[in-house]
Amino acid sequence: NDESSMRKNFVKVWNNLYEIYQQFNELLDEHNLAYSGKMYREFARRLEQGEITLSCEKVKIIGFSVLNKVEKKIFRLLKEQYTTDFYWDYDNYYATNDKNEAGIFIRENIVLFPQSNDLKDVSFDNITNKKQQINIISSPYETTSLAYIGMWLKEVVTSESVLNTTAIVLNDESLIPLVIKSLPVEYKGKINITMGYPFNQTWLYNELLADLYALVDKGEFSKQKVFDTIKHIVDSFTDSKKDGLWQVAILKKISEMLLAFIDMLDKIKDVKIGGDIIKSVLKKELSAFSLDIISDGIDGVQLMGMLETRSLDFENVLMLSTDDDNLPKLSREVSFIPYSFRKAYDMGSVERKSGVFAYYFYRLLQHT
Repeated sequence: NDESSMRKNFVKVWNNLYEIYQQFNELLDEHNLAYSGKMYREFARRLEQGEITLSCEKVKIIGFSVLNKVEKKIFRLLKEQYTTDFYWDYDNYYATNDKNEAGIFIRENIVLFPQSNDLKDVSFDNITNKKQQINIISSPYETTSLAYIGMWLKEVVTSESVLNTTAIVLNDESLIPLVIKSLPVEYKGKINITMGYPFNQTWLYNELLADLYALVDKGEFSKQKVFDTIKHIVDSFTDSKKDGLWQVAILKKISEMLLAFIDMLDKIKDVKIGGDIIKSVLKKELSAFSLDIISDGIDGVQLMGMLETRSLDFENVLMLSTDDDNLPKLSREVSFIPYSFRKAYDMGSVERKSGVFAYYFYRLLQHT
């Protein structure tokens, strides 16, 4: 039946994964290339074998929270070879409570790499001892909550200096355009944006995807046809004198990805790949793109996503879309690695990803 066929295919791929991994890394070595994980492992190997030495006696590790295995190995080696101090940002409210998911990583880090004595006089009980003012504003729809932004800014921003310690955190990145439009006139030029806008939320995403699907259906998914398609879209901005700066920038990145994808397909011509598979890959890759909406200023109200708040402190924070649908922001991943394996080897599991968002959420509370 289909289920047993699917199981057989899974086992077949699983049994070949290590060989594929080895050949892939050998190919990277031949071309002197590496992905980030490979670079980390190579650095750890060279550090362990003495091929790399640091021209210093003391090392200070600051600003880390979630550590993977190779980072833990590097930190252990630094601790053994140099005078190394570790500085962790946490609060006892969740760090000492084994049931609180926000402290999953901090509890591990403190055991492996104890906090530096430099912080012995620093309080780590801010959530319990400080008197934060926390207001929960209910709203039937996400868009209606935007009307509260102007009221809130006028209430908390009492001086120019307060602007720089105020943040609006978006748990739903698709609201960026609406948030910007909702800002009072006096704050239009006083917003510093440091987050991305999902490309699949733009009109260009649907237009481009439809054009690429048409090429696949016609059997014309080639470098020249893709180039002509993207060029036609770019030319439309020029001809109509539209402001196409972000469109051209994102299309340039997408064209590079598409050409690399076509190169890969050309190299495996012997393998029959159906149009549906190509379409699913195109949709997945295009959905992964985001527009970098980053302003030039460093002063003013900060507009960012939850993950962008790491290592930053604010006196006033407004969180939008703070509900079960958006916090934590977890996506269902399709992977050959079973959940039980991820759980056993401390790999990226739902619990650990949820812990990341919980940590950043409580971090904002402890410093506000």
